Amino acid sequence: MSVKRAQKNITIKLAERLAGRGFRKVKGNDYTIVRPWNEAEAQIRCAVRKDESSDIKLVALGLGIRFEAMQELLPPGAYADSDTPTIGTSIDSLRGDQQSREWDAGEPETVDALLGEVETYAIPFFERYSKLNEVLRILQENKRPYPFSMDAQERIEKMAAILVLIGRKDEGCALLDDEIEREKGKHFVGRRLRLQKLREKFLNCERPQ
Repeated sequence: MSVKRAQKNITIKLAERLAGRGFRKVKGNDYTIVRPWNEAEAQIRCAVRKDESSDIKLVALGLGIRFEAMQELLPPGAYADSDTPTIGTSIDSLRGDQQSREWDAGEPETVDALLGEVETYAIPFFERYSKLNEVLRILQENKRPYPFSMDAQERIEKMAAILVLIGRKDEGCALLDDEIEREKGKHFVGRRLRLQKLREKFLNCERPQ
């Protein structure tokens, strides 16, 4: 069985077991399972790879949370795909030991193991971080490591976008102004230009003040 086929099979099986919680497999996407959650969409991604030494297809889980309104405000490119998560992480990062774990996608008991991972780690992650105010609080604290994958530029852009969405546009634009000022005089101008375009977009959006 190909990696692609194994990935689709395990995703379908896991989606079926999670249907009672409101999850469904995304049509036309062979590795993503979703459901609405608070202010966002919760995403579970089944990533399958082939172990070259044994030819076993191994599956690991990734998690994402997509705030549709934020995606509309953020720059195009990496954020543009219809199923791109606004914040995401590997489920491994949520374990106490943060050890990487994979399961044989072809074994019947693997679905039970994945369900256990979802109940233990994914559900609390979705419940906590599917709220804009909670994500904003984490970003404002700026204590690393974050509970999701994000670089310094994404932090500023997403923090500013949340401020705009919750009616604090002036604060969001001021945050970008500070970053734009810090970028002045630097050799690489791409980041400053990106921030300036984002600020213009925020100013022109019709979010409440």
